[in-house]
Amino acid sequence: MNAAMMEVQAKVAVRINIGPERVIGKDEIAGVIKKVMEGKDEIAGVIKRVMEGEEAKRMRNRVREMKDKAMYALSKDGCSTSALAQVTHVWISTAVPGNVLDKDRSLDLTQIHAS
Repeated sequence: MNAAMMEVQAKVAVRINIGPERVIGKDEIAGVIKKVMEGKDEIAGVIKRVMEGEEAKRMRNRVREMKDKAMYALSKDGCSTSALAQVTHVWISTAVPGNVLDKDRSLDLTQIHAS
């Protein structure tokens, strides 16, 4: 996820707007530090938004929800596990038909682990 997605879509981050300039080399470090120091009030405001108040609570709750959804997706019954099993089944059945698939065309993992 990039910063924009985390802020706008996922609502778990806040971006600091410091302008379109990019750090190119070490000669610009002093200028960047100066810009950061000039923007310290904005930085402090962003930190406060993330750490305190209702917005911070909403962000923490949203992060917890995303974590729970990710954990479920990766669990035994989750969609990621199911999708990976389906892809594996297709690959095996098309690459070596009947080799590790039992009579009803379901995957026999004991044969895979035995090889």
